[in-house]
Amino acid sequence: MEIRRGPIPDAAELIRYREAHPDAPAVILHEFQAQGAHRRAREETCLELERRALEASILSERLGVACGLAIAMVGFGCATFLVAAGHEAAGTAIFGLDAGALVSAFILGRTRTGAPGRSHVLERA
Repeated sequence: MEIRRGPIPDAAELIRYREAHPDAPAVILHEFQAQGAHRRAREETCLELERRALEASILSERLGVACGLAIAMVGFGCATFLVAAGHEAAGTAIFGLDAGALVSAFILGRTRTGAPGRSHVLERA
């Protein structure tokens, strides 16, 4: 019984393989190199997918903030117009609702994204 450490046979075992077949050590070492190259390529692919997912998440968050700002500005503009036109109650109500929605979106958005266990990157299977 022999115990081997590492993914390839040691020198003595490679010599025995060469005695059985002259090309065996070269084939074994070539297969080891091919497996390592394949593993590295797969790891690079996973890292690239994780990078893309992170970039997409960041873009999505930025677009959400930009859209929220645009909607809030339209609401504040409408409220200002209503107050200037003499409809103080309606303008104040729209302003309050707009400000309340904006504050709640940022507060709830921060607590949900800060929740433990949520990650922006894909987890490896």
